[in-house]
Amino acid sequence: MPDSECKVLAQTFCPEQIESVTQLPGRGNSRIYRVLANSGNTYALKSYPDLLIDPRLRLRNEVKACGLLEHLRFTPRSVAHDEELNLALFEWVDGEVPGTIETTHIDQALAFVKILKKFSEGFQNEFPEASEACLSGAELFFQVQERIRKLESINNLELQNFLETSIKPLWDEIQEWSESKWPADSFGKELTQSKQILSPSDFGFHNSLQRIDGSLCFIDLEYFGRDDPVKLIADFLWHPAMDLKPAHETQWLRGMFRTFDQDLDLPQRFRAAWPIYGIRWALIMLNEFRQDGWQKRVHAMQKLQQSRKQRQERQLWKAAEVCRYIRRENLECPYV
Repeated sequence: MPDSECKVLAQTFCPEQIESVTQLPGRGNSRIYRVLANSGNTYALKSYPDLLIDPRLRLRNEVKACGLLEHLRFTPRSVAHDEELNLALFEWVDGEVPGTIETTHIDQALAFVKILKKFSEGFQNEFPEASEACLSGAELFFQVQERIRKLESINNLELQNFLETSIKPLWDEIQEWSESKWPADSFGKELTQSKQILSPSDFGFHNSLQRIDGSLCFIDLEYFGRDDPVKLIADFLWHPAMDLKPAHETQWLRGMFRTFDQDLDLPQRFRAAWPIYGIRWALIMLNEFRQDGWQKRVHAMQKLQQSRKQRQERQLWKAAEVCRYIRRENLECPYV
């Protein structure tokens, strides 16, 4: 969408007269614009993926989540939105994605999770499940299998060779191992709502901005909703955009285990699920091979259209690294 067209659309619901709209580098799936009002105020405008490509109500989830949490300064303030236009306006947060991760960053992430846990006790019924929530071992297995199935239908020799030689053999091992390690008689049962947490889902420092005073603002709450804390713990460790030192991964795990110490099965559930989430992320890395996944990437950054082959090769390499890592650790998380 050209900046001039975006300005016209944004003006229909922006509370101030707009002077200019400038697109910023994409953040994966959504387009981000810097909006400058005549008053000098600055806003962040977000254009979400076409609902015909991705029917998930990303805008509604994010606006509602920010409305619940924005007074705590851990998330941006929602200013205005238009669901028909699929556009939302947020306060502009002056800050940068953290470079080198320090202990204080992990502390702030853990503090935010504690707040989410507290809110979960009173607002769970107001939110649906998070996007691709995993509330049982069986559901987690199903999601991985579905990702494999969709990739199997793609006519790409390198991809199919990787699925046959790396993904499928490892997945067979993981299924047998993880199901045997899962807490007794709970693999197929959905986690009770009292043990679920309101989760940002795509949570990590890649989706945060560090203000001048060092405080973090967590952004991109498009997938917000109820989920198993184990998914939040594992995704934080496995996300390819996260670059954590072993000491930080241990700090995160210990802090999360303390936060959820009333859920006695959580540590065992996490250990059993760790390699499943690993291979799940390896499959997510291969979304560039899927047409729906690629369309969302191009929506955020149109210039990607010319570099798909190179990105696919790089993602194959990254996915292979994940598989090698899981095997090297014999399916066991090394930081527990």
